[in-house]
Amino acid sequence: MTEDHVVDRLVSEGPSVSGRGPAGASPSLVVPGRRLGGLLLLACFPGCVSYAPDPLDPPVELRLLLERPATAIAQAPAGPWSTGWFPVAAELVPGDGLSLAEANAIALFHSPEVRASRAEAGVAGAQVLQAGLLANPELFLGPRISTQDSKLIFPAGISWDVPLWGTRSAARDLAEARRDELALRALEVEVETLGRVRESYARLSRLQKEEEVLAAVATASDRLVTWVEGLQRAGGVDSVSSFLARAERDEAAIELEQVRRATTTVRRELFLLLGLLPNAAVSPVFDVASSTTPELPPASTEALLQRPSLKAAEAAYAAADATLRREIARQYPTFRLGPEFESDRGESSLGIGLGISLPWFDRNQGGIAAAELARAAARDRYRTELLAASHAEARARDDLEAAQRLLEIHNRGAVPAAEQAAQTLTTRLEAGRADVLEILTAQRAIARVRTRALEIEEQLMVARVRAAVAGGLAWEGSAAATNEEKRP
Repeated sequence: MTEDHVVDRLVSEGPSVSGRGPAGASPSLVVPGRRLGGLLLLACFPGCVSYAPDPLDPPVELRLLLERPATAIAQAPAGPWSTGWFPVAAELVPGDGLSLAEANAIALFHSPEVRASRAEAGVAGAQVLQAGLLANPELFLGPRISTQDSKLIFPAGISWDVPLWGTRSAARDLAEARRDELALRALEVEVETLGRVRESYARLSRLQKEEEVLAAVATASDRLVTWVEGLQRAGGVDSVSSFLARAERDEAAIELEQVRRATTTVRRELFLLLGLLPNAAVSPVFDVASSTTPELPPASTEALLQRPSLKAAEAAYAAADATLRREIARQYPTFRLGPEFESDRGESSLGIGLGISLPWFDRNQGGIAAAELARAAARDRYRTELLAASHAEARARDDLEAAQRLLEIHNRGAVPAAEQAAQTLTTRLEAGRADVLEILTAQRAIARVRTRALEIEEQLMVARVRAAVAGGLAWEGSAAATNEEKRP
């Protein structure tokens, strides 16, 4: 006979005159017990979250992506980075071109990498709410039938884990350290994304100017072919000169198309970085902010150690330390404590129940050893991150110094010589005193000098931005800090 059948029979039979057998059980002990159980059951559900379906609609998602460049951003998210290095527009006004500041604002809102890192940090932040909470109490109800007279015995108890050995604080510290680590990783992703946006703008600006240079070369090559063909008809040059002129024209057209193709590729890579579709109806525009950067301050140990990646590695070490504290606490006995109640044939009793786990076979030695190794590995990862940051800054500064020397050499020698050669060539062409081979050679050399200067200027911009990011110098107030402590 099941417990429910016993309870139903006790209630339906009512009190017995003889007082013997099940009929002698008092219904006042049974019906309130069932009501108490119902109330306890209901008490388990208030405050629970219900499931709400949110199906994915691909056409709607595509429409939202299409609307991104036309959606005005009322207020861009603020960050600790310096606006001199990474300007961010206060609002986005679509339709008038996409400046660097507006592109940065879009990146902080829609970049897939930024959104993914923020989502991961948000999950870690939500887990802090759960960490360190007291375990839910456990209710015990065990009605049974006496074998002596078949009367109902109703024991009940409630117990919960006693928070000892610092397990709650270790769990809370672990969750908070992981939240801090992922939040700092998200900040590092944001800064890296802003740096890549600026590099894309520097590359697009260089390609735009290079396209102008090569378009001028292509136009000049067309005029040269027309001039040479006229000379050939007049018997002034032979077919070899005509071939060289046409080959130069074709080569100039090919180089121009290659630059245009590179511009399209960089533009679409930029749109992917910004979270826009490849054919978004916006065009990057280049202003003073996109073509200039602040002066790079000297290297600083204090600034380097404030890099988000290093601060995140610090938080990861704190999480590993909290994990070790939690594993050490788990080797000790756990205690469960709570009141108990029992109703036995009309007599009630109250007491205190205590449960203890006896760590005879498992003292969590494996978990402690694994946590110790994990903490040592976290320290090694911090050192590795510090090494990587130091080398990244040194490499960027080396690239910057090399680009500065190249630009100085180029501006001192090749650029003035190319400009003078261009003027001389124009004068000779107007006087009709230049031969075809001389024109072709000079035209090619002048174009190469001009495009080379543009490439060096781009390298200079990219190296300066990378050095600022790698050295932790792209933050507000970091330039002042660099005057206090310099590194070789």
